[in-house]
Amino acid sequence: MEQVLQRLDAIDARLERIERALGEAQASCSNMDEHIAFVESVYDVVRKPMSYVTHRLWGSHPLPLKERTQMALADTRLPGDSH
Repeated sequence: MEQVLQRLDAIDARLERIERALGEAQASCSNMDEHIAFVESVYDVVRKPMSYVTHRLWGSHPLPLKERTQMALADTRLPGDSH
């Protein structure tokens, strides 16, 4: 009988640790949900102005990032620079 009670106490302690960890995970998920909602709200606000600027700079079919980067680097080279 004593062994059963010890085993029950051990199971109870493990259950308490699991419940504590679950509570921490739920709090973390709640914080992440709030962060995701914030990012989505910021995106909703800046999406149209950013799209307008992008289309004004690059037209309706923007260049791939690699080509834009190469163009930007070419604009910053000094005369006689061979890189």
